[in-house]
Amino acid sequence: MYQIKKTIISLLCLTCLTACNDDEVKLAEACEAVRGLCEEIVSDSACKNERNSVILNEYDIRVRRNRSKIYQQMLALEDLKECTYKQSLIQYVPAEMKFPIETRETQERINKRNEYRRSIAERKRMKVDNYHNTLNKIERYNQETAGFLTPHLLYWHWSRLHDKVALGHLIELDEEGRLSGYDMMFFMSMAYASIDPEKVEPTLLRSLEQYPPIRYTEMAPPKEPTRYNPYIDEEGRLHYSIFRHLTQLYFSKKEYDKSYIFARLLEMNNDEAVDDFVILGYMKNQRRERLGELDQISETIDSWVKDGKFRTLKYEKLVDSLS
Repeated sequence: MYQIKKTIISLLCLTCLTACNDDEVKLAEACEAVRGLCEEIVSDSACKNERNSVILNEYDIRVRRNRSKIYQQMLALEDLKECTYKQSLIQYVPAEMKFPIETRETQERINKRNEYRRSIAERKRMKVDNYHNTLNKIERYNQETAGFLTPHLLYWHWSRLHDKVALGHLIELDEEGRLSGYDMMFFMSMAYASIDPEKVEPTLLRSLEQYPPIRYTEMAPPKEPTRYNPYIDEEGRLHYSIFRHLTQLYFSKKEYDKSYIFARLLEMNNDEAVDDFVILGYMKNQRRERLGELDQISETIDSWVKDGKFRTLKYEKLVDSLS
């Protein structure tokens, strides 16, 4: 679940950093306005984008009073936490290895060793402090948003803090038809997986109904060819996860035709993860005569999602027509 949300925020943070409009605030101006945060989480050679995103979000929230940015800020802080944690683990070359002790040393060499020792100690302390101060900032937001009834913040408190009351509010909002957005529909499908499995399929399909065509693009080759990373390679496009879950859901229910349809949609979108799915081999070996018809249905659904015209009723009629 944690990884799922990372795919969504990746582009949100990028938008925050790259937006170009007359109202854009400079980082220095934001730091001046929220000086405490910039002093708590200091500039480092690493984590620059993550830190900048947090600072600019904080400016929008505290100075511009844009409360709608709070969820984005909490996710940005989570990204910063991950980055600063990795930085806090860095081990520097010890001073005695960098400047091995010699029998007859000059004072200059001794001074260099001592200066290097002080330098790495300061860098280590700074990186550890950045990590702990990021954790403290996240905790402050956790406390500040406790009891908020906005859907994304309810989702945060349930998915990160295991708040069952927040989950109850989300379910109530969904039952009342007050939840919207392809991401919230996907989040709810994950919630229902453990508490009401019968609702998983219709909720995933509702997510597809609301999926923005601009985000429905094929996956480019992995940025690191030897390692697939959903956070980097999917770039916030959620349809891969929707298709994967439907593929696996239908396979588990032995609805193999439907499972194959969504596995083919993954193939059509250049998702390499589909290679791990048993359904493709099963259908090619056991039901090869059906593949032509099923491939046509996959192409139809693909065109619907591309045009923002996917509707559950149309989909159900289409798959019900299978001979």
